[in-house]
Amino acid sequence: MKKLFKGLGAGAVLLLAACGGGSDTPPSPFLLEPLPTASVSLFAGTLLNIDNDASGAAAGFLHPASVATDSHGNIFLADYDNHSIREITPGGAATTFAGLSRVAGAVDGTGSAARFNHPFALAIDSSDNVYVADTDNNMIRKITPVGVVTTLAGSTEGGYVDAIGAAARFRMPEGIAVDSAGVVYVSDTQNCLIRKIATNGTVSTIAGSELASFYYDAVGTAARFNFPMGLVVSGGVIYVADSNNHAIRAIASDGTVTTLAGIGTHAGYGDNPFGGGSQFWMPTSVALDPVSGDLLVADAGNHRIRRVRTADGVTTTFAGGGSSTPEDGSTASIPQAAFGLPVGVTVTTGGTVYVADYLASSLRKIINTSATTPVTSTLAGTNRNEPGGVNDGPGVTATFHSPQGMSSDSSGNLYTVENEAHVVRKITPAGVVSTVAGSNFTPGFYDNTVSYVVLFNHPTSVASAPDGTLYVTDSWNNAIRKVTPSGATTTFAGGAQGSADGAGNTSQFLQPTGIARDHNGTLYIADTGNSTIRKITAAGNVTTLAGSAGLTGAGNGNGAAARFNHPTAVAVNAAGTVFVADTGNYLIRRISASGDVTTLAGLAGTSGATDGTGSTARFGEMGYSMLADDAGNVLVPDINGLRLVRASGEVITPVSSSIDTLFGFQGLVRSIGGVAVANGKLYFSTGRFQAILSAQ
Repeated sequence: MKKLFKGLGAGAVLLLAACGGGSDTPPSPFLLEPLPTASVSLFAGTLLNIDNDASGAAAGFLHPASVATDSHGNIFLADYDNHSIREITPGGAATTFAGLSRVAGAVDGTGSAARFNHPFALAIDSSDNVYVADTDNNMIRKITPVGVVTTLAGSTEGGYVDAIGAAARFRMPEGIAVDSAGVVYVSDTQNCLIRKIATNGTVSTIAGSELASFYYDAVGTAARFNFPMGLVVSGGVIYVADSNNHAIRAIASDGTVTTLAGIGTHAGYGDNPFGGGSQFWMPTSVALDPVSGDLLVADAGNHRIRRVRTADGVTTTFAGGGSSTPEDGSTASIPQAAFGLPVGVTVTTGGTVYVADYLASSLRKIINTSATTPVTSTLAGTNRNEPGGVNDGPGVTATFHSPQGMSSDSSGNLYTVENEAHVVRKITPAGVVSTVAGSNFTPGFYDNTVSYVVLFNHPTSVASAPDGTLYVTDSWNNAIRKVTPSGATTTFAGGAQGSADGAGNTSQFLQPTGIARDHNGTLYIADTGNSTIRKITAAGNVTTLAGSAGLTGAGNGNGAAARFNHPTAVAVNAAGTVFVADTGNYLIRRISASGDVTTLAGLAGTSGATDGTGSTARFGEMGYSMLADDAGNVLVPDINGLRLVRASGEVITPVSSSIDTLFGFQGLVRSIGGVAVANGKLYFSTGRFQAILSAQ
């Protein structure tokens, strides 16, 4: 059997760690070798196979985020981490309506031939067409009743442009609604805007500004939102779950924005039967109850479904006792009904409520009539207490939730970030897992010297220094955070949306994802939203190494003359050569120490899974961390497996479907988010299967 690395000595291990941010000591040369799949094993966590088309508890979902019903009573789920749209009958039988489980993409087509990328929100019109906020594709999609998927507006490029169809731009939309005339309304979440798509495909802006802000009531674009999500339209009024303002807002037909419920200044929980003064914690979805005319709100952070009277904002709790351990029951029963993380909610004309319970990966049903107390049951899915939760412990007793980018230190400890659980984890050489910083499933932006009150918002990757100091790309906070071995966390650079060079928090980023650290302590950042590669000195001074903010493309050149398209991962070797997973272009790029950008492999704008040399190779969606060696070879996590890109531009796939065969889980290789090396072994995270694998 081949060895994983040729000439693998202690120094070589340190170099690999440095590729993800590890060593300050110049290592000895080594060469990456193809990975022998027979030696792959489960290191920590538990592999989950949760995309089953079946009935009731046998059905499997992976973080359903939105729910809607058609005129026949069928329920549709946006199965977020399975990249698919699922259909559930009133009896609980689940099938895949559109998309292919665990395969992300941006392809129009019918049924399983279509591709989505983390679809988050759904709406259904009077003709039973399904509209999808396809979040990571920055698109609005339409699915006919027979499953034909087309793109209504937007492009994978993302941005903010009012235009027609594909010329329009959105940035991670997470809310959608449709009125009786077929006009579509969109929460353009990362742009903090409410947009409208006319029946001819013309996109316009109704309210909000591109800058996230505390709630501000005004008319049209003078109003302010902070990551708006769920929408519903009734009587010409648009109701908005303004998630980071912890408020429910209303937009009148003339564009006037008012705050209906929630105090908007901070998260909390409080009903108010007299209107005003109620509190929410990250409301994510709103639905209109046709029986009462009230709004039902998925109050995700409080693990409750709330009721808000549209006339005066009077707020009460409809279901859920506040526990995050999923439990069926009623408000009058013991155990009381509880939700893992209720993210989506809808109400049928008969008053039945359906809830997409994200963390329980299940579809919950609430029977609500005037004669009974609301009773919660589980219609489909396992209704587990999120087995991919954040539980510390040794080996397979530990659990993970969406582990992504990885790194290692000189002591052989591994580190990974959990994008949707908002935490940083540590795994010792013996496989003992602990939480270093962050609060489980609690997003926010908070530095502190005590780890348990530190808050992140969708961290994506991590780089480590030899002493265990970590640097984290805190993507939705547009920041680079520094975490000491004790868990003390500070903001090292950034913290505001934009693109500005400078020292510390005077600099600005836009959804940074990948990070790498060289042996001098210099950090390299894939500033994804800006389509640039940034450089941060050990003192915290930020400059732009290559690319130009807001300008996408695939052009080679020096420094600012080069162009990228939403890069997601970076690596650096001892020679100071930086390698880039230019995901939006499906390319592997190389930046010399003098700033010259060249294309190593792939064909711009063409995705695929083809091995080859240079432009004959094809890549798909790539992960958040990768490795580079002294010879200029790169190991890249790709949706099609781990890809080895040699310095010559030759691409091979040393890890393929044989891993699926080994573990019995189809699609496992499509889930690899990051790679790292320690103790002579290669480790990779399986984000959607929520485990860490090792190879030797």
